[in-house]
Amino acid sequence: MNSQSPFFQYLGLALLAFVVSSLLVPLMIRLANKFGVMDKPATWKIHTAPKPLLGGLAIFISYSICFAVILAYFIPPDSAY
Repeated sequence: MNSQSPFFQYLGLALLAFVVSSLLVPLMIRLANKFGVMDKPATWKIHTAPKPLLGGLAIFISYSICFAVILAYFIPPDSAY
C-alpha cells in the first residue's frame, strides 16, 4: 500500500487512463477502418460518412488497465474484497 495522499493516487490513475485511452483511440480507429467495423450512414442518421465503432473498446481497455492497477497496488492481498 502506498503512503501518498489519496488525491495524488487518484490523479495518477486519471492521468494513466487519459494517456492509455489517448494512445488507443487512434489505433482503434485505424483497426476499424482496416477491418470495416464502421457505422454506415442511413436516412435516419445524422452523419454522412462512415464512422469507426471501436472507440468504446479503447475506453474499456483503458478502464480495465486502471482497474488492474487499483487491484494490484491499492488493495491489500489479504483483504476480504
